[in-house]
Amino acid sequence: MLVFLKEDKKLWVKVRTTNVIERLFKELRKRTRPMSLFANVESYDRILYCLVKKYNTKWEDRRYAIF
Repeated sequence: MLVFLKEDKKLWVKVRTTNVIERLFKELRKRTRPMSLFANVESYDRILYCLVKKYNTKWEDRRYAIF
């Protein structure tokens, strides 16, 4: 997980994506745990798809520093 430390410090911000992924998983758990029961796997998949799509749309417009 610390492989990015070998890269130039200017790129660290772009290289460290695990925080974003971990945050997404935390949000998905927070949203799905109160539901506790799902009719089937497909209904769970639909909920996850909608949540991931929502967060992806939110992150699309995010600008990063240009190096």
